[in-house]
Amino acid sequence: MTPGRYVAFAEQWSVIFSPYSAKDEEEALTGFELDRLDYAILRLKEPVGRQPVGSGTRIRGWETLPFDPVLPSVGDPLFIWQHPARRTVSLGPIEVQPLQYAKGKVLQLLDTDLRLRHTVQTLKGSSGAACFDVDYNFVALHHAGDPSVGDTGFGAWNQAIPTVAIVRHLKLSGLGELL
Repeated sequence: MTPGRYVAFAEQWSVIFSPYSAKDEEEALTGFELDRLDYAILRLKEPVGRQPVGSGTRIRGWETLPFDPVLPSVGDPLFIWQHPARRTVSLGPIEVQPLQYAKGKVLQLLDTDLRLRHTVQTLKGSSGAACFDVDYNFVALHHAGDPSVGDTGFGAWNQAIPTVAIVRHLKLSGLGELL
């Protein structure tokens, strides 16, 4: 595995920040606010998407937000590539794990398009992972999990913020040019 590399933030690093909702902590099914979407867009000092992966010649690239995103339907397949984190010893250092892939399906849409519950099994540290549909459309941003973890180590559901809600928030905030 290739070790990571530190990349500093740009001087004007904060583009936009939208905190999570108190409703997320309550495991609510409704009442989410349009401006509480648990995401941030930051500027880095270097364009890491133009840099090669490891010592190879393949360029890293980046995922872009679509101008008119797709909202998946209940029952649609959902895929997440994640870099979960783990501690090998209680209170020890956190280790980022290699890229992992998981699939599941959309369970329900909350408040029409403000939250999406799904069955993709994610591990701690996977918040912020992109969720894709079968056509590889970036449809949501994973952000939380069912606090009732079962015998398998996973809850009955995980939760994501649909890109439809994030894009709407960016446009309403005057940042549509980022799309």
